[in-house]
Amino acid sequence: MGGIETNPGPHPLSDDNDDHNVSFESVSESNSIREMFSTSISFLHLNVQSLLPKLDLILAEYEDFDILSFSETWLNGNNSSDSVELLNYQKPFRKDRGPMKSGGGVIVYVKENIQSKRRDDLEVPGVEVIWIQLKLNNKNVLYGTFYVPPKSNNEIWTKIESSIESAVNDVKCDRIIVTGDFNDNLLNGANSKIHNICTNYSLEQLIGDPTHFTEQSSSLIDLIITDNSDFVPYCGVGPPLLDQIRYHCPVMGFINAQKPACLSFKRKIWLYKQGDFDEYRRILTKTNWDRIFSLNDVDKINSEISNRILDAAEISIPNRIVTIRKTDPAWLNNDLRKLIRKKNRLHSKAKRFNRSADWNKFKQIRNKVTTLIRQAREQYQNNLIQKLSNSSLSARTWWKTCNQISGIKPSHSGIPPLLKDDNLIFNDIDKANEFNNFFAMQTNIDDTEAVIPDLTVPDYTLSDITLKDSEVEDVLKILNPNKASGPDLISPILLKEAVSQLKFPLCKLFNLSLSKAIFPADWKKANVTPVFKSNNSNEVEHIFILEKD
Repeated sequence: MGGIETNPGPHPLSDDNDDHNVSFESVSESNSIREMFSTSISFLHLNVQSLLPKLDLILAEYEDFDILSFSETWLNGNNSSDSVELLNYQKPFRKDRGPMKSGGGVIVYVKENIQSKRRDDLEVPGVEVIWIQLKLNNKNVLYGTFYVPPKSNNEIWTKIESSIESAVNDVKCDRIIVTGDFNDNLLNGANSKIHNICTNYSLEQLIGDPTHFTEQSSSLIDLIITDNSDFVPYCGVGPPLLDQIRYHCPVMGFINAQKPACLSFKRKIWLYKQGDFDEYRRILTKTNWDRIFSLNDVDKINSEISNRILDAAEISIPNRIVTIRKTDPAWLNNDLRKLIRKKNRLHSKAKRFNRSADWNKFKQIRNKVTTLIRQAREQYQNNLIQKLSNSSLSARTWWKTCNQISGIKPSHSGIPPLLKDDNLIFNDIDKANEFNNFFAMQTNIDDTEAVIPDLTVPDYTLSDITLKDSEVEDVLKILNPNKASGPDLISPILLKEAVSQLKFPLCKLFNLSLSKAIFPADWKKANVTPVFKSNNSNEVEHIFILEKD
């Protein structure tokens, strides 16, 4: 995000604060801002003035932030939480103005890899506020989001102060961050109610620039407040989300806490449509399979056959390595990301020099970004609709596509952080070990009181099973080429395109495995997916692990 400034420290309602309002443009032009997004916890608040129609823009513009909070969501009981979920964020914490009322409302999103829980004991009736407790670097952090309607009376402000006081006095928490739209202009701070609250409880307000703009005025009403400015080393005001006559700008900051590792991985993508399968088959035809079987070791032979198949594919089929990021919406491409970054740089420049030409350039590219984001989302939806007309779609793919079109999201996009001894496990290896320990424990059955039944020993044996090349050939021919590969990375396409070349070595391998009664170790591996039995998806016992087909 461009347009962020270094933390100006407390806002004392005087000209002395000007020395602290250092532009953050020099940081954003370097790699430092990217580094902070990758290493520190980031947060953002925006008075969004109707959340639902802007979800795609929000996901495209703000996907890098770990915590997103919005005021004036304008949601009510007609809007389910499923309809406002964001990819890679937990189910949102929300507080509507009322079941059927319009206007107002606040909502908070937290990334899936951050431990969070609602603290409704700090929320006061009659105040639009959400408090959540975050676990960051073994510290408990209270994060509050407020929306205070214009011209709120003293009773409302007394309740707001009571809510903040309860958070300040919570001995279980180490730090406090408060953000939101307070509709209390700190640029005219002589009678500021929020300033008095900050003074009473030794809190610091960190934003120094205007955040709300109309045709003829600007004001500072969207705030970031904390009990320790060192805990929020960088904060500032970002560019507006949309081109409007009256608008709010987002306020954002970085928390002095280490960010959990981003879940991404490398994957080799085979470009089968560009492959030379005649060359692929020629290479396999020349392979000396008898030499491989001279190893006389089932595991080694299986490994060598797999390597020969992949080596032949590497030579004859183009491929590339791509980075798979869990955080990527399907319709958001790199060109859009570059354009968003360019827009943010232009906003920084316009703020710095305040020239009409710079502001016009910023507005033009901002409008272009908005249009392209909506077009990309619409094109993605149209492609999904077109996909349904394919008569060869499997039932599973058809239903998955229908859910994508209708906006129905899967309950979970992966294995969530697992809860153990009141702490969350984020690391994939630690998760796997936790599952392994849990499932291994299920075999420890207390059978001390069990009665063992009498079993009749069978008088027949199955002494020999021998497969034929033709049987293996028949199975290879009916493989579904649309199925994914397993851990060995050999796709059904690679097997099906070389049936004549592979039926002999595979049949011989299967027969060797049967005769030696040895099941290759690689065949015991599988890619698995979680299936959730209940809403308690952070607990191991509420998750099935099934093999992907």
